[in-house]
Amino acid sequence: MNAEDLVSKSYRSIGAAWIAAAIGCAAMGRFWIALSVTLGTALGSAVLLTFDMVIRRSFTPGAKRPRRAVVRLALLKYPLIVIILYCMVRWNRFDPIAFCGGIALVYLAILGTAVGVALAERRRSGDSPLAASSATDGKEM
Repeated sequence: MNAEDLVSKSYRSIGAAWIAAAIGCAAMGRFWIALSVTLGTALGSAVLLTFDMVIRRSFTPGAKRPRRAVVRLALLKYPLIVIILYCMVRWNRFDPIAFCGGIALVYLAILGTAVGVALAERRRSGDSPLAASSATDGKEM
């Protein structure tokens, strides 16, 4: 599996996790919490997307030098995040814990995708996922 497949699977996992979290919050009648989770997930995904864009255009072998727009985006990203966070904190209905949960949701989805891909690769190669941890120098306990 190449890196582009992993990135696209990660974005799909983030979308699925966000949908599950938003539906769960909305089903409990917590629409403002669902909105805070959505804003956190959107901000976390935007940061991830900018990292992905800068790395693809700057550090990939054979890629052209980064354009000024990419450099500007990389430099202006954090002041924009601060302005967005300031506006959200000033909003009365904003839930900071749910917002942080939305950001964490992005990274948990990426971790889940990476673990799933690693387990699928190991299974495809014929290795048992528990073989390395259960074998103790060929001796049975």
